[in-house]
Amino acid sequence: MISKLLVAYDGSEKSKKALNLASEIAKLSNAELIILTVVNTCIETMGPPVNEYLSKLKEEANKKIDEAIQIAKNNGVIRVRGEVIEGEPSSVITEYAEKEGVDMIFIGNRGLSKLKKIFIGSVSQGVLELSKNPVVVVK
Repeated sequence: MISKLLVAYDGSEKSKKALNLASEIAKLSNAELIILTVVNTCIETMGPPVNEYLSKLKEEANKKIDEAIQIAKNNGVIRVRGEVIEGEPSSVITEYAEKEGVDMIFIGNRGLSKLKKIFIGSVSQGVLELSKNPVVVVK
């Protein structure tokens, strides 16, 4: 039985598609939906970000979470919550999923990252490699 789903959300079109799919499954299974946005403190500045810059990234991330929660609620999800965490996205997503005991992770195949991979985004590839949970990569 599916009881808890995790969506990695960065506001990109692919992450919105992942959110919509996860919302449908959460609604059908009455599962809790967790929306996670990771403030990437590793790549954004190629080193530790300054406090002002980090504050701006967190503010933007919280806006994305609010947007995503509203989308999920509009899709009929009753139990939904969001969280913003700092760190390297792939490891943060997989560690969070394991800690929370989620049944499945949803992630877009490309996000907003300035670094591009040829076939699949670097974060989604990292989650696929690191996760002990089933991962749905949405195109």
